[in-house]
Amino acid sequence: MLNPKMDIELLKQAGYRNDQRTETITETGMSAMPHQFQDQPWLAMIVAAAGTGSRMKMDQRKQFATLGGMVLLAMTLKQLQQDPNVKEIILVSHPNELARVQQEILVSGHMTKVTQLVAGGASRRESVEAGLASVNSRATHIGIHDGARPLVTSALIQRIFQAAQKADGAIPGLPVTDTLKRVDDKGIITGTVSRVQLWSVQTPQIFSAAGIQQAYERLPGEAAPTDDAAVMEAAGFSVQIVTGCDENIKITVQEDLRRAEAILESRRRHHENW
Repeated sequence: MLNPKMDIELLKQAGYRNDQRTETITETGMSAMPHQFQDQPWLAMIVAAAGTGSRMKMDQRKQFATLGGMVLLAMTLKQLQQDPNVKEIILVSHPNELARVQQEILVSGHMTKVTQLVAGGASRRESVEAGLASVNSRATHIGIHDGARPLVTSALIQRIFQAAQKADGAIPGLPVTDTLKRVDDKGIITGTVSRVQLWSVQTPQIFSAAGIQQAYERLPGEAAPTDDAAVMEAAGFSVQIVTGCDENIKITVQEDLRRAEAILESRRRHHENW
């Protein structure tokens, strides 16, 4: 992870200026927190965008794919930038792409809520831990969102955030509707899995700040979680699931881009304020 103070300096050198941030950056990269704000819900959002995106089969990382005339990652950040619940964004990017992200996305897109840009690690866990280390001390809640989910809506974030304030955390998901089969290593079906009580989950996942920090601190060194709710579960915290959105897709392969374009076009035709 880059030193938080260095991250701010890099942004300044790139011409990036966050006019909305009013708190003072300290030498440790944390911010002074007035006492009157401590009991108010305050959401910091970590955006995990350090992956290689190899399944997209592109000549660049999928974060720079074009969607609706915008860079995919820029669209994701724009949705969070516009959401009134999100007070701060910590962007975790691939170490080799920091300069490009600064210039082409943060500076060009005026992403004023992005207060930290940090280098991700070799795994998703390392990238999330880098983000957690850079969260503003004012945060009562921390969300973690896939950089490749650009179609998230404010209505969904609001639903998750409200639920997270009544539990240790909350995540969006959809009940599994397809029939599930268990197969062996030869591709032979060995059984049918009941889909009762099974959900497929999405992001953003929002947790109490203290809870998610503690959960990652307790995580065994060899663990490689694929989502953050699993880390909370393993630490004994209670996580609520709320109904997600079937349009909140993760861009993983080229077909996902085509589907996302169709969703965008549908929203534009109906003039949806998403």
